[in-house]
Amino acid sequence: SELSRQSFYPDDEDVDEWLRKEPGRYIVKRDLKAKVQSVSVIVKVRLCYDFTHSRCKFGQGCTNVHICTDFLKGHCSSEACKFPHDFQSKQAKKVVKSMGLEGLPDDKICQVIRGSLPQVCTFYNSTSGCKDNTLCTKLHICKEYVTETCSGDCARSHSFSEPHNENVLQKHLMSCRMPENILMHSTMLSGGSGGKRSDGAVPVSRGR
Repeated sequence: SELSRQSFYPDDEDVDEWLRKEPGRYIVKRDLKAKVQSVSVIVKVRLCYDFTHSRCKFGQGCTNVHICTDFLKGHCSSEACKFPHDFQSKQAKKVVKSMGLEGLPDDKICQVIRGSLPQVCTFYNSTSGCKDNTLCTKLHICKEYVTETCSGDCARSHSFSEPHNENVLQKHLMSCRMPENILMHSTMLSGGSGGKRSDGAVPVSRGR
């Protein structure tokens, strides 16, 4: 499986048994019959808000991720972008090592980081709403609020501290008590360029 190729999952062990031994390291999406559908590897990651706003005072000593957030989210289209699109700097390599991702190629590091950050639920933001309220692993929050484009005349949640959202944040090793701008900066929107998955979840084969 993709997880075993990333050295996260031992191929000779049952998925459910392995997940029970690794509490808190993964977010597991299950179907209504409790079968594992996909697994996201969770590491404690913080995107540097100050870096992308050109004012990080820690420079090479910063312990947060210095990367183009549009690139990370799959839609940087600026040829003149001044922010990194890789993890090759000395600072980036140190942060990657601290997350336990040393040795992985950049695209896999991006995948793990995306999976480690909370994501806005597409269905919650649709007209039909999310029908998976109790099992949903994504934030039930207005996506326009996150991108600061909401007019304010909106029935959807604008709060990270509602019980469902607080629970989602905790699973991503984050807290609703973090500054609002940091939470908004770190939240992933669904979708990505080229129709690729952007949530970092890896489908799990159960053909055993």
